[in-house]
Amino acid sequence: MSRIFTFLISLLLILSFTTYAKVMPYPDVIKQLNALLTNKQYAQAFQLSDEYTFEYGGLPEFDLLSGFSAYGHKQYQEAVFAFERVVIEVPNSYLARFYLAQTYQKLDNLQAAVAELNRLLKRPLLDNQRDSATKLLNRINKIIINKNKTWGHFISGMMAFDDNINSGTAEEQIFIPNLGEIQLFDNSRQTRDLTYSFNYKANYQHPISQNQWLKVNIGANYVDYLEFNEYQRHMVNFDLAYAQKSKVGTLSVSGFARPLWLNGTHYRTEAGASSNWQSELSKSSGIMSSLSYSVISNELNSALDLSRTKLSVSYLLKSSQVHTIMAHWQQDVSDDSRYVFNDKDVIGAMYQLTWPITDSVISNNSFMVEQHTYKGVHPLFLQERDETMSMFSSQLMFNSTDRLNLKLHLNVQNKSSNIKLYSYDRVELGASWQYEL
Repeated sequence: MSRIFTFLISLLLILSFTTYAKVMPYPDVIKQLNALLTNKQYAQAFQLSDEYTFEYGGLPEFDLLSGFSAYGHKQYQEAVFAFERVVIEVPNSYLARFYLAQTYQKLDNLQAAVAELNRLLKRPLLDNQRDSATKLLNRINKIIINKNKTWGHFISGMMAFDDNINSGTAEEQIFIPNLGEIQLFDNSRQTRDLTYSFNYKANYQHPISQNQWLKVNIGANYVDYLEFNEYQRHMVNFDLAYAQKSKVGTLSVSGFARPLWLNGTHYRTEAGASSNWQSELSKSSGIMSSLSYSVISNELNSALDLSRTKLSVSYLLKSSQVHTIMAHWQQDVSDDSRYVFNDKDVIGAMYQLTWPITDSVISNNSFMVEQHTYKGVHPLFLQERDETMSMFSSQLMFNSTDRLNLKLHLNVQNKSSNIKLYSYDRVELGASWQYEL
């Protein structure tokens, strides 16, 4: 019996010695964690810190690196535990308290994040530290305000010079089979004018649960011209949407109606339904898609009645700038088969670059190309239309106050068609403002 007891004690000692021998010295663990974090190998860093938490948890330097590892690996609850241990041992640690606040934000514990930042700002800090903490606090407070806000009202105005308000051709005459050369009327040719507009938008969000809500959007848009008032138009937009957030992203479905008036006369109404889905692929990238179907009813000419289907997919990449790449498809189908020559398929691609130059100045530039392929022979020109549209847009936005935004914009369009009547160039240069009521 004593021999068995002695053997078990010896075995336990051997196992204990073996386990102890496998424990990496503290300086080596710190060195490896620093190297992994420097190379942004967050998963490996998190695994290493988790392996040695029992041995070295409670030591501020180890806990701080463990917090960084967990934060980088999106294990935000574990990051909170690590940063909280550092704050307990070293209350003056700027990094621990700052990242603790950021981690609370990731977990949507916004009030706790605000409390940590307020404690941090009461301590002596370097100017750059105080500036970073203040900016984070302002961002979180803005998120809290936006979360609680259910109503939003906006008014805006715009004035611009448009060198082709009717998207008319620069040609003075065109050739029509069986008719020969025809002189064009002025309303078919390029027309320049100053344009101005006023807009009103309102939205309401009603939460059903933490991950479900209803949205109502209403808008009214009035556009007029200094000289050519016959192109005056105004549109009303109504949209009702249901949205739900889940692990795979946020999905919303909506119904909409958009009546349009030209020079005071009801011209057409577009009504339909759409669905949108968006999801984050990582901290710096995401994907979005949308699908819509609508019916366009023309009040003045039923030959222009049609149904429209749209599909788009976008990829977004965030760094110091935001890059967006989008591919889209659209199909128009006439209600009356006699007007099949108006049917078309549109395939396009767009690239957009958003660059925050400063906290209050943002540059937004985009370029888009579309191919328009028509389905039937035009009865007048005796050929199918085949067109390419290219568009460039540049905007410089100024957030002058929390409520007032100013914008300068340049829009350039070129449409190339195998039928000269439908080819045109268009440039618009203007300025606008938007105020949140």
